[in-house]
Amino acid sequence: MKKITAAIATLGFVFLAGQASADTAMKDLVGQTVRAISPDGNIMVIAYGADGKSSIDVNNGGFTDTGVYKVNANGYCATWTKIHDGNEHCYIVVKDGNVYLIANGDTGAVAARATIPPKS
Repeated sequence: MKKITAAIATLGFVFLAGQASADTAMKDLVGQTVRAISPDGNIMVIAYGADGKSSIDVNNGGFTDTGVYKVNANGYCATWTKIHDGNEHCYIVVKDGNVYLIANGDTGAVAARATIPPKS
């Protein structure tokens, strides 16, 4: 029982920290293209256009999609053409050093760990 309570307390802290820093994290991502990895090892390139348009490329062309996103207090909500059958889905974004944790807005589970590649 103590382990479960500790895990819930830790998750609550991460979620609250995410709410406090999501606005700043998304300001970093708007207008950027990030490289990300999902927990199951998929490599993604996600573009957050300054105009609110977005695109995603998973595993170098294995799956692609386009859509729109809007920033909110916790991160962003996206409506993709294919992902989630075109229904809006929200994500929590937390900056951890140079890494941006992108979590499912419903469950809090980390969906990707993203970085902004250096400009060459």
